[in-house]
Amino acid sequence: MLTNEYHHAVFKIYPEEEENLYFHVYFGFLIILAFSVMLIVMRVCLIYSRTRSIAQKKHRKVLPMLVGIAIPVIVVPYFINSFVVNFEVIELTAKVFFLEAMIWESCIMIGLVPVNTHYRTVFEQSTVGMRIIDSSGQTKISSTYAKELTPQELSELLENGSLTSDPTQYLYLHKLSEGELIYQHDVSDINILINELEQVSEELRQENTLLAKELNSRSEQAAVKAKNSIYNSLSEENARQLVLIENDIRSADTADRRSLLRRLCIIGTYVKRRCNLRLIEQEQGCVNMQELYISLNDIVGNLAICGIDAVLRWSPVRDLDTNQIFALFDLIEDALEKNCFRLDSIEVLIGDRSGIRFIAGNNAPQEMYISV
Repeated sequence: MLTNEYHHAVFKIYPEEEENLYFHVYFGFLIILAFSVMLIVMRVCLIYSRTRSIAQKKHRKVLPMLVGIAIPVIVVPYFINSFVVNFEVIELTAKVFFLEAMIWESCIMIGLVPVNTHYRTVFEQSTVGMRIIDSSGQTKISSTYAKELTPQELSELLENGSLTSDPTQYLYLHKLSEGELIYQHDVSDINILINELEQVSEELRQENTLLAKELNSRSEQAAVKAKNSIYNSLSEENARQLVLIENDIRSADTADRRSLLRRLCIIGTYVKRRCNLRLIEQEQGCVNMQELYISLNDIVGNLAICGIDAVLRWSPVRDLDTNQIFALFDLIEDALEKNCFRLDSIEVLIGDRSGIRFIAGNNAPQEMYISV
């Protein structure tokens, strides 16, 4: 054990003594013991001095004296046995500290040691506006920032449990065991934030309106561009037919009016139906057989009106794709143009092989089919 000469004033070591666990106390230990007794007596006196003005039962005021006796009772057996023990539940130092804490907590619990004695001062100097009233509505205590209430406001607050005194102050009521607590809630900062949020929301709303108008404008421009692109594409595909119509109109004064009307009716029907199928392809991505049937039926009907023996043989065994459909339209248009729209008869065939069979003048019947 590390030691020096000063320690020998408390625990004496005898020469030629074998090593053991026994401590031989010396005069220095008596000084420590006297100092400890003095502290115990001072503590008991302190507790009694603080409880002098407290009204408590007499048997409770005996507690500090009993505790002052308990500590020596615990320490003396260790002193008698030279601090050598065979068994202990709690070590001596821990036991003494635990007893010390138990002394003060017990005195606080039973009310011998007053604590929290400045609540009134804290309440009065609080920055929160609050007051405590009794059952009759009289103020028992209030803080510096507490709002004065009129009888009407107090009555409404007691009835509803809350009150809006002004846009920045809300009053609330809380039930206590012996009265009511009225406290204020300042919402001025919240109102400022709400106003700022409303301004930002209005700005965002205006920006959204401008963005929506800009998007609509761009959408309309894109739609116009798309329409123009489609119209240009249709005009390019039907350029030859449009030129024929324009030339026929210019020669209207000199040409046979009946023959000219036939040509315009046939060409116009062809252009209308071809453009309609292109628009359907642009919208749906393909042309179905039902649309093909409607278009061919319209063309065949107009050819019949114009004096051509036209027949539609409709018995499809499979669906034609979009390229085959427009190829079939090109066959009809080529046959009409090459024979100057003077066919005697024409059959449009939709079946195992799709195409046309036509007769022009004294020529032998001709057949034209699309590739599958």
